[in-house]
Amino acid sequence: MTRQQLAAIALGNLAGVAAAVAGFLLLDRAFAPADDAFVLAAQLIAVPGALVLLLSVCVMAARGLTGAYNPLDDPEPRLFRKSQRILANTVEQTAAFVPLLLALGATLPAADSGALPALTVVFVASRILYAIGYLIHPMGRGFGMSATATVSAGIAGFLVWTIVA
Repeated sequence: MTRQQLAAIALGNLAGVAAAVAGFLLLDRAFAPADDAFVLAAQLIAVPGALVLLLSVCVMAARGLTGAYNPLDDPEPRLFRKSQRILANTVEQTAAFVPLLLALGATLPAADSGALPALTVVFVASRILYAIGYLIHPMGRGFGMSATATVSAGIAGFLVWTIVA
C-alpha cells in the first residue's frame, strides 16, 4: 500500500470521526427530552435492530441476485461476500452500541435524554455510510467505520468517566 493510499485512509477515518462529532452536536438539542431516559433508550434500540433486519434482507437478495443459493456448494460472488461482511460487521457494532445506549439511558437524567436519539441517528447513519462505502470499494468503508466507533467509544468513555468521577 502506498503512502498516498494510507494518507487517504487516514483522512477518511478522521473525516468520519469529525462527522460523527458534528452530527451529534447538531442533533443533540434537536430532540425533546423524554420522561424516562431508560425507557427511551430501550425504545430506540429498535432502530439499529431494524437496520440489522434490513441488511439481513439485503444478504438474502444478494444471494438470489448472484445465484449463490446453496451456502455450502455455490461459489459466493463479490456482491454476496460484501453483503455478508457488511451485515456481520453491523451486527458486531450493534452488539456494542445497544448495551452502551441502555447503560447511558440508565445514567442520564431525563432532561438530557435528547442525546439518546441523536446518538442513535448518528450510529445508524454511520452504519449506512459504512455499507455504501464498502459496496463502492472495500477501502471506502473507513469513514462509516470510524464514525460508528466514535459514537460507541464516546458513549463508553462518558460512562467510564461518570463511574470514575
